[in-house]
Amino acid sequence: MLGDLQQVNVGNVSVSGATTLDIIVTTDGDADAANNAIQKTINLAELSSLDLHIDIFTDVYPGETSWKIVNESGTTVASGGPYQEGTDDQWGGGGPDALTTKSHTVNLPSATECYSFVLEDSFGDGLQYGTPPSGSFGYTISDIQGSMLVDMTVAGAWDFGNSTTRDAALRTDGSSTTTAIKENAIDNLGVYPNPFTTIATVNFNNNTGIDAIIEVVNMVGQVVYTENVGRCIRTAKCNYRRYFFYCWYLHDKC
Repeated sequence: MLGDLQQVNVGNVSVSGATTLDIIVTTDGDADAANNAIQKTINLAELSSLDLHIDIFTDVYPGETSWKIVNESGTTVASGGPYQEGTDDQWGGGGPDALTTKSHTVNLPSATECYSFVLEDSFGDGLQYGTPPSGSFGYTISDIQGSMLVDMTVAGAWDFGNSTTRDAALRTDGSSTTTAIKENAIDNLGVYPNPFTTIATVNFNNNTGIDAIIEVVNMVGQVVYTENVGRCIRTAKCNYRRYFFYCWYLHDKC
């Protein structure tokens, strides 16, 4: 009968990448076969390491904002907020957590799982009041090496009501690394001339995908020079006009 609805369980479908599924319905006495088929493209969630970095971009009412990560069975594995209320008005506006970025580090369970991210607002009006320094409300999720996994930010008001859910935001395969930097990710380090008097050249190969920092430390532990030298293969010059012994440190920015 026209207008009748029936839910059909088609079982599980295994995919290894982006897949287009053809869904075809056939019935006896079908008067219009032109609308019997639809296509649905399924994309895999981003494969994540177990260590995550989460940024929440709050509005004027941070005491209303909270979030959680849930697994396939609906169990909360990580959460944050609500943040500190202010005293600017009767609804808790303002305060140190208003219109700012709240950063969190999360360690996911070591398992093969698919996770969803839920952003909640207890007042029911989402994130829409004030202007955050970043220019956007919402959240981002990146791995510990700085690679973006999810960007759910909105420029301007984002009235999502009480909550908004990013289904299948990310997945883990049970063997995802929790190591911040791969072994030998910064290599081919060279300093010349050695010894030096005024200028030393530092060569290195940065394979981490994130910024590297050079620090020069004297023999009493004082940092006498520091520079963010970026992500690329490059030469950095340190000019320090004192004769002494120094230790050189090259490390990632995290």
